[in-house]
This record gives sequence, C-alpha cells and structure tokens, in this order.
Amino acid sequence: MPSEIVDVLMKNGIFGAIIPKDFGGVGFQQKDVLQLVECISSRDLSIFTMFNNLMTCSNIILQFGTNKQKDDYLPGLATGKWRPAICWQEETTSVNPSSQVSSAPGQPQRLNAYKVNVVNAVDANLFIVFANKRIGDENFPACYIIEKDSIKDPNASITIKNKLMTSGLQKCNFSEVVFNNVSVDDSLMLGESENAGAMVDELAYSGKTLYGAAVVGFMKKALGDLCSFANQEVKGNMRLADSHPIKKTLSDMGLHIYILETMVYYIGGLTDENLFLSQDIENSIIQRYSNKAIRQAITTITEVAGIYSSDVELPYDQMIKDALALMSFSDPDLHLVRRITIPAIEHYVNHHGGAKTFMKTSGFVRYLGGREDLVDYLHPKLIHFIAEHVHPSLASSAVNFEYCLNRLDKIIDILFRDKGVYLNTDYIALQDISTLMENNLAMISAIARASRAYSVGVRNSHLELDWTNYFCSRAAEESKRVIAEVMETQQNLININPSVMGAAKSLLDANGYCMDSPIEKNW
Repeated sequence: MPSEIVDVLMKNGIFGAIIPKDFGGVGFQQKDVLQLVECISSRDLSIFTMFNNLMTCSNIILQFGTNKQKDDYLPGLATGKWRPAICWQEETTSVNPSSQVSSAPGQPQRLNAYKVNVVNAVDANLFIVFANKRIGDENFPACYIIEKDSIKDPNASITIKNKLMTSGLQKCNFSEVVFNNVSVDDSLMLGESENAGAMVDELAYSGKTLYGAAVVGFMKKALGDLCSFANQEVKGNMRLADSHPIKKTLSDMGLHIYILETMVYYIGGLTDENLFLSQDIENSIIQRYSNKAIRQAITTITEVAGIYSSDVELPYDQMIKDALALMSFSDPDLHLVRRITIPAIEHYVNHHGGAKTFMKTSGFVRYLGGREDLVDYLHPKLIHFIAEHVHPSLASSAVNFEYCLNRLDKIIDILFRDKGVYLNTDYIALQDISTLMENNLAMISAIARASRAYSVGVRNSHLELDWTNYFCSRAAEESKRVIAEVMETQQNLININPSVMGAAKSLLDANGYCMDSPIEKNW
C-alpha cells in the first residue's frame, strides 16, 4: 500500500474505526463503518481489502483477547503502530500441510506452519496464526499473536515468499508465510485455547456486511461512470443513453445496487440496535448476493462500454480486474449455500420435524400427494398480515413476501420428504432453498426501507416504492418458479438434478469437453 494512502488513513483515524474510544479508537457504530467502507471502496477496492484485514484483526482481539492483549494491541492498531496479517489458510499441496505447535521434552514450544493467501504479509509486523497445539497424541486448535520483531532466536524465522501477482487489487499483496521453529508459549495465545474454533468461525462469517458495502461503493462509482459515458457517446444519430438495451442493462445494475445496499444497511441497523444475536446466515446471504452483483456489474460494463472496457487507458479495464480479484478471494458459492441453508434446515427440523420428516417416501406416494401440495402452495394462507403495517403502495409486495415465507417452509418440507437426511449433501436442492432465503431477506429489507423513506419524506421515496414493488414482484415469481419445479419433479417421478446425469464426472474424466463433433463420421 503506498505510504501516502496509509498516511491519509492514519491522519483521519480510519484504522481505529471499530476500536472503542477506551482503547484509542473512534468507536464507530456498524452503520458508520458501512458508510466509511462504501466511501473507501468507491475510490479503490485495494484500500478496502487492507482496511477489512485490519478490521477483522481488531474484531478478533476485541471479542476473544484477554484484557492485557486488548491493552497491548488495540491502541497500536488504532494508530497504525501494528500492521497485522491473519494467517489461517493452509498450504494443502505440501507434504505435511498441518500447522503444528509441538515441543520435545524440556524444550520450548515451537511453531511450524505454512500459510497461503495472507493479505499484506510483506508489510506486517504482527501475525495472528492459527495452528494445532499438540499435547501428547492429540491436537487442539489454538491461535497465537506473534510480534515479528520479538523473534531473536537465529534458528527461528518468519519467511514471506511467493507474492501472488494479481491483475487486480495491485496495491495489496497476497503472499505465502512460512513459520520455522518460532518459539511460542501460552502467554502468546489469543484468548483461551477453547476459543480457537470460534475464532475460525468468526473469520468465516464476519465482515460480510463490510464486503457488501464495498461492492455497493464500487458499483455506484462504476454506474456513475457508465451513465456519463452513455450520455456522451453518440452512435449513428442517437445517444447511447437513448438505446433501450442500454437502459435495460443499466436499470438491472441499479436495481442490484439498491437491493444490496438495502440489505447491508438493514442488517447494520439491526446490529446497532442489538436486535441480532447471530448474523451468520445474513452475512452469507449478503456475500452471495454481492458476488451476484459483481457479475452483473462486469456484464454491464462490457455491454455499455463495449471495446472501451478493454482499453487500459480508461478506468473500466481496471474496474473489471479489481472486481474479479475481489470476488476470487471470496468464499465459493458451494460454501455460502451450505452456510445459508444448513442452519435453516436444522431449525426447521427441530421445530417441525420428527421421524416422518426424514422418511424417504415412495414415488407413488409423492405422486398422489403432489396435487394437494400444489393447491396449498398456489393459495397460501396469510398469517402475519404484514401489509397492514406498511405503506399502502407496498401492500402487494408485503403479500408476496408473506407468500414467499410460506413457500420456504413448503419447499423444505417437500425436499425432506423426498431426500431425507441426504438433503444436506444435495447442492442443487440446497441452492433452491438458498435462493428463496435470499429473496426473503431482500424483500423484507426493501419493504422496510421504502416504507420508512415515504414516511420521513426522502427525496426519491416514490422511486423507492416503485423499485421495491418491481423487485418484490420479480423475487416472488422466482420463488414461485423454484418451488413449482421442485413440485413438478415430485409429480412426474423424475429427479431433475444435473448431478444425477453425471455430466461433471464425464467432463472431469475426459479432462475437458468429451462430446464428439456434430459432423463426426461413424467410422
């Protein structure tokens, strides 16, 4: 990261955004941090990546650190004295990939680890390292705080190597870090030893609202540039902005920004009001929708800017590279889908399940029961009457949202009766559930935002009402289509699942596309 950028961030106290004032920080609330991230990301996603790494480190110490560790490190993190790097991803291709803390009899404990994709390790002087502490024949997860300058043993070292050369996020560095015979003891452990697993979960789930805010800031900047380009570019006798296809693709991008922004600040507001005990599912939904929004942004840039999107003299080329790099370091969709759906399924089983929930019924029974399920699904019974509590213009959206809540219960019930305990391993089915849950969170967030906007007289409140009704209508139709496909599968006794066909296995076995040419001769 260029020193002039770091100096500006330090001068404005950005490093201490989430650190309480008692430890020398600013003590921002969640909504304030989201606005800050949005502003930073509209300038450069590299700055957000570095900032997010710092916020994650500060958050871990705040949640799990001892009082002494908080006093020792939080003030330094707020002032920029400590430059942290979090080391938790393993090198899976090495001969012995497991990070170990072990010791010989009468000798100090030694840390040996090989970590990959470590953000800003080149500049770091403080490392948070996850490893397995070996006690006897058993391994226990542990987390250590290691100051780089504290290593005095000539036989111990922290080596930074193989810096990843990325086309995007070039102001950041992603490196491999090797810890060789680094002396550690229990005083260097972050918090209690039994908290290491919770810290890993915190790394996996936390910060996704910040990721969503970063994507919002990036997309707002990209949309502004594209609108200026479309208003100025003339093709034939018509401005590009007057083209209906261009209007359509820009409106799709704007709608993605609106919904993502709404979910991010909806969750942030509930967090500030202490109305959320856990945000694991919501964080994963926001990250998954953020990745979807990034793909939409890349498509829009290429469609509006055309060949200019590849011109290195214009900003669009770097926008695409930064967006791809940011998304590539995100969690894969399979992990996000499981994080969204598995807790929801477990909750449903605990409250509505029983032996019959796990029973795989026969195809004949599914066929007989399909019609009744379809009727129940097409005309679900309203229970909460949400439409009575929002602006009258949003009544249809509120009704659609309540229908979607009922459809979510319906699809989980149908899939459980069909697949039983194997539902947890069926990615296609989990993806369907995840889509419905994503739509539900987006719909309730948008309804709440639009209703509030009209009530307080926000300038573009009429647009918010229109956009919310449009999105809720689309989301309700998508949810209806998803569950209709699932129910149609039950009635036709056919399992419409790409994994059943073994298409991916055929491609992998052939190491590529395996079909013969359409004009291949039968020799």
